Amino acid sequence: MSTRMRSLSATMTLDTLVPGDQDEKLKLIEDAAVTIELSLSPSELAAPPTDAENIEALSSTANALSESAGDSTGPGPEAARRLSGLLTKLTNADPSVRRQVEAAVAGPLRFALDQLREELEPQRITTESIPADLERAFPLPHSPRIIGRNTHRRGRQPRR
Repeated sequence: MSTRMRSLSATMTLDTLVPGDQDEKLKLIEDAAVTIELSLSPSELAAPPTDAENIEALSSTANALSESAGDSTGPGPEAARRLSGLLTKLTNADPSVRRQVEAAVAGPLRFALDQLREELEPQRITTESIPADLERAFPLPHSPRIIGRNTHRRGRQPRR
């Protein structure tokens, strides 16, 4: 066994997980939350649109995309025409198909909006608020355990 000293590229302790600039970041998140709160959580929700209203919205969007694309070439206009065609097919499809498409789009959208609402209510991180299972993986600053990448073999991880 070699007695040569090994060097580490970095050390990490539990304190490493506590952001040093979290007051500034929390303030930015709070400001963003205030700005978009009514959009994410309106006090009143409109009734869901009827199938006829959905058809009208799909049709007008398809027409607007076609008009916007015009005779132009390139990826943007081509994508607009392709989407316009798909929306037109959807307006002519059976109502059950429109409901399936709505479920496929609305479900993930609701999930993403719920996640955004949660992320706009951040919690201050302290060494005391870090979960115990994660805490066990990191030593305290005065602990003799050190987590780091051993760099004794040209920057590679040691063999195990």
